[in-house]
Amino acid sequence: MKRLVLISLGIMAMIMLAACAAVAEEDVAKLVPSEIAAPDFAKNLVTSLGDELKIDAQDITLVSAEKVQWRDSCLGVQRKGMMCMEVITPGYLIVFETAQGRYEAHTNQDGSAFIFVPQEATPTAVDSSTD
Repeated sequence: MKRLVLISLGIMAMIMLAACAAVAEEDVAKLVPSEIAAPDFAKNLVTSLGDELKIDAQDITLVSAEKVQWRDSCLGVQRKGMMCMEVITPGYLIVFETAQGRYEAHTNQDGSAFIFVPQEATPTAVDSSTD
């Protein structure tokens, strides 16, 4: 019985190491933002940001949109009491200008999940420049 448990643990360890090796082969450092046109769902974010800030959507300007790879399932935004899985999550970093300042929308790939944060308080996506 003890031998079966040790063999099972050994197999599980090899599987886990193989999964980690696959990520290393992709070279996570290369998963950096690349400039792209704004995704179709950006207009929905303008409306949502306007609602959140209680301003007219016409007073919001799209500044930039980048495709990114977030370091976690929380789209790179850590908040108290929020549990995040440490997994590379594809998405977008979309910056908006308002009279109240710049806001970033951190989204998942299809825009179904997003978080608005003031730009000055924003963590970054995977960045290879610090390696």
